[in-house]
Amino acid sequence: MSNDIFKKIIDEIAEIGSEVIAITGLGEPLIDKDLETKIKYAKQRNIRIVQLFTNAALLDEERTEKLIKAGLDNIIISTDAADKETYEKIRLNLPFEKVERNIKNFIRIRNALKVEKPKIKLNMTVFGENVHQRTYFHRKYKDYVDGIHFSYARQWGEDKSTFSKSDTVVNRYMSKTRVYPCPLLWLHFNVFWDGSVPLCCMDFDCTHPLGQINTMSIKNIWHGNKLNSVRDQHNMGKSNENKLCKDCMYYISWFSASVAAKKKEFVV
Repeated sequence: MSNDIFKKIIDEIAEIGSEVIAITGLGEPLIDKDLETKIKYAKQRNIRIVQLFTNAALLDEERTEKLIKAGLDNIIISTDAADKETYEKIRLNLPFEKVERNIKNFIRIRNALKVEKPKIKLNMTVFGENVHQRTYFHRKYKDYVDGIHFSYARQWGEDKSTFSKSDTVVNRYMSKTRVYPCPLLWLHFNVFWDGSVPLCCMDFDCTHPLGQINTMSIKNIWHGNKLNSVRDQHNMGKSNENKLCKDCMYYISWFSASVAAKKKEFVV
């Protein structure tokens, strides 16, 4: 994303009063050589929480220090297993030892600089190949980092078989009629690198475009007819009439995890 687009986004959300941005998406944020400049600008505009999602492959010591000094608040590292064999089956061509070393170095450097932030959190995306490791993952890292999160795998293709293996809670809700509106329609606003605005984070190829940041304001897109029409669909219990929503695994994983947590079915 260009600095101009990023600054326009930050300026607008600062005026609106939004407090949190997440630098993430369908790529690796650390590839961006201007990332630290963007983080600094967001903090200068008083964005309360700036967080970053990464696989930590490029999180070497030099980059770590730059991110810390830029003012990053949270770093969430996708770490999908707790041992080398399982991890490298999932994360092809990314050595497990390298990721663990980068995580340890990040914590060491942050502590050496005597700062409390960024908070470092690990995320494990649960599916068939690693579902057996949830308890071990939590036990191994819980006293080492600032937080651990488990999320369910999302499926962008047609084959949903991965989810039948990942967790009985998710599987239980796959065939249910959707009763509740998806909360993301009222909570999240996504912008791709070129300024295009998809319906949501699952609209990876922008088949349901809401607008373009280069020519429209965030406020106009957020309150626009396109997004409101989808919200109305959900409020009326007709989300299945939208193909993107009908096939959405993120809705299922969010809803089932929320219900499971209340029933204490999702344990680590």
